[in-house]
Amino acid sequence: MNIPQPTLGLLGVFVILALHLCAVYTGLGAFSLAWLSETVGAAKKKVFLKKLSQQMSALGILFLAYTLVSAGGSFAVMQAQYPELIRPWLDNPMIAAPMAAALAWLVLFGLLYAFTWRSAKKSPGLHRSLGLLTVLGVPAVLGVSLCMKLALYSELPENVQTMELEPMLRAGLSHPMLAPLTVHSVLLALGCGAGFGLLFLLTRRNKDDFGRDYYNYAAQFTANTAILGTLGALASEAWVASQMLPSLMLETGPTLLGLLAAGGGAAALLATISWAVVARSENPLRRKPAMLLAALLLLMAVAGFSAVNASIFLPL
Repeated sequence: MNIPQPTLGLLGVFVILALHLCAVYTGLGAFSLAWLSETVGAAKKKVFLKKLSQQMSALGILFLAYTLVSAGGSFAVMQAQYPELIRPWLDNPMIAAPMAAALAWLVLFGLLYAFTWRSAKKSPGLHRSLGLLTVLGVPAVLGVSLCMKLALYSELPENVQTMELEPMLRAGLSHPMLAPLTVHSVLLALGCGAGFGLLFLLTRRNKDDFGRDYYNYAAQFTANTAILGTLGALASEAWVASQMLPSLMLETGPTLLGLLAAGGGAAALLATISWAVVARSENPLRRKPAMLLAALLLLMAVAGFSAVNASIFLPL
């Protein structure tokens, strides 16, 4: 595979795609972080974690709204620029039903979870149950999306226009890459929700005046969660890449996919180091450069990972 010459246009495409994916992952992962914070806070009786959960659920709603709007925009762009890829969905709208159902589940319980914090004082267990139902929607949305894409685009069967929903679901569910890609996406969403959630905390400090001690504690907890999510995503991506060899790297030299995989992995590792600086600091709020650097590195990691994974559907 020949490595294309770098251009400003190519760089712009990668940056825009990575920004979009990070926004979607952040919206999904923020709900996971919110429920995790509330659950751990209840177990350890940490009021700070309940406040963090409330802020992260607000972040989840913000980016969930973006996801819904961007879904419509992406559909319009695909129809205009790549009609051959969007044609199966137009010819058989029923294949979008599982995705629509999963997204509706996430939106419904996400809204209930984010806007019932006042009643959470009287029924904390019920509120955590709403959070759990919301979190269950995250792998559902990501898994169903991947399932249908694997069924549609991996081999592009000739009868794709007339395929019914049931055989398509069976084809996607039986694909060997579905499980590792879903695990990778869920963990990457948690990493993005926590990693970009750190920056969100900085923007809320003056509006939600919970005190310096709270923001120090919340920054450390969020940074540690970002480390766990990103390292888990990196491990699962390494497994995915290992299954794609030797297409990632040839004996004659590095390929584009090989460089993207290596670059994404290196960026992810460097991001975890930056978060570790925040998590181990006695005053995390003074580590703003490390937070910003980690976010930029995470953006680069998402760009590399996503380009490699996309080649499973559409070989580069």
